[in-house]
Amino acid sequence: MTTITMNGLNAGFGSASFKKPSFLDMRAALPDMQAEGSTMDQIANVATRVSLAAVPFVALGWLFIAR
Repeated sequence: MTTITMNGLNAGFGSASFKKPSFLDMRAALPDMQAEGSTMDQIANVATRVSLAAVPFVALGWLFIAR
């Protein structure tokens, strides 16, 4: 069967329509996002994460210096 024949058969049986929801419908279904906070809060958050990520490297560096 060709695609045209299949489409004709499916339309005759009243098959379900699989319509993709619009962007606005999907966006409306999302939960509300929390407030991000001030710029200073974001900078402090980044500085904290960077300092925590640097701890293992500083410790390894100290081992080489102390030797």
